[in-house]
Amino acid sequence: MNKGKKKNGGIGGFSVIDLVILLLAVVCVVTALFREPIRRFLGESTAVEVEYTFVIRDVTDETISRPQVGETITLLESSLPIGEILSLEEKPREYVNEEEGTITISTLTCRAQVSVTEKESGYFAGEVEIKPGVKLSAKTETASFQMTIVMLKSISE
Repeated sequence: MNKGKKKNGGIGGFSVIDLVILLLAVVCVVTALFREPIRRFLGESTAVEVEYTFVIRDVTDETISRPQVGETITLLESSLPIGEILSLEEKPREYVNEEEGTITISTLTCRAQVSVTEKESGYFAGEVEIKPGVKLSAKTETASFQMTIVMLKSISE
């Protein structure tokens, strides 16, 4: 009888417990290295703060009241809040109309901040994508208007 040699019952000298421990170690390393790509693949999203700039064109005293700094912007169709106005700048242009005299038409440039969901395909407030070029019908406590987003930046770390 061979009492001095003990043969391990596993594959290639490894026991089943050794293989399970090795497999768990590999899974932990792969998960640590590829956590973000895996989250994106699974469609997970994160909440981030963004600041965006939008313009309201062709504003006259007769056609629109001006939104005010500090007001909440909501979408007309869904009443979904899409931010708070941080600043507002008005650029007036004067035109002479033979029938009505001088008309001042302004472009309002506003900065707003909102918490959005960041997905692989972009930033979303509810189902509405917030990105440059998007035109939205919106309102505040003092005005209703058509706005076009012209710039967007993430302010979350």
